[in-house]
Amino acid sequence: MKVKLIVNPRAGNGLGLKRGTEVAREIEKRGIGISTSFTSRFREENATSLAKNAVQQGTDRIVVVGGDGTINEVANGIAGSGVPLGIIPAGVGNDFARALGIPEGAKKALNVAVGDKVIEVDLGRVNGRYFTSMVSFGFDACVNRRALELKRKYWFLPPEGMYVIALLGKLLSRLEYFPVEIDVPGTTSLLGKKLLIAVANVTRYGRILKIAPEANERDGLLDICLIREAGRLRIVTNIPRIIQGTHINLPEVEMLRVPSLTIRSSKNLPCQMDGEVLPGKQEYQISTFQGALKVLVP
Repeated sequence: MKVKLIVNPRAGNGLGLKRGTEVAREIEKRGIGISTSFTSRFREENATSLAKNAVQQGTDRIVVVGGDGTINEVANGIAGSGVPLGIIPAGVGNDFARALGIPEGAKKALNVAVGDKVIEVDLGRVNGRYFTSMVSFGFDACVNRRALELKRKYWFLPPEGMYVIALLGKLLSRLEYFPVEIDVPGTTSLLGKKLLIAVANVTRYGRILKIAPEANERDGLLDICLIREAGRLRIVTNIPRIIQGTHINLPEVEMLRVPSLTIRSSKNLPCQMDGEVLPGKQEYQISTFQGALKVLVP
């Protein structure tokens, strides 16, 4: 078996480097052929290009060490190729790995990654780019942007707390609502101001927020959570319901399950995809690519 190991050394505040080194040694001990590459922010060696090259060179499987952002990049390099993906979680949230039941311990995850059980899972696609777990617009994307700023500024502090600090900060400031038009094929357009639009392939994101409790990464559908205008106090008091997944019964929340949709706005919509902040745009065309990614699972 020929394995390509792709490591993000910066994932999880350096956890990626530690686990990547550990996993590389363990794979070699098992007598498995391995080629290891580390992603770099300074050269054009991101995980997407590394994964594409590995597929072209005939690798049997790719094993990635990193968080949701790194997995996203690898998925964009191998979608539809048929090359299976093994995951060693090393990020903060690890939402995609958790959704698939992949253990967080490096050795247990490696046993899965070099195992035999492979399933096909869906990918979402936004303006031509794939996502594995979630893409969201509005409030949540603003929180993610602030959390990343805090992580860079306070790199010596645990990264898990930066999202909570950013969330509280945004809730205490003026809430922004975004005018949107949402077109779903076969139905009428949805118009109005939204605080948040989350398009989910899995149930949770941010590790604890069960934003789409009925999402299934193998059903060919995307679960959409729309949150309309609501008072700050009401939003704050209902955060526990989002954690539990019971927010779907609130009057200001609307849930959809669709294979595709288009979101338009008169202003640029803040956007985050799998935990990474993207430049805001006025239009997003979103769809599913069913069974696009083969993943090794327990």
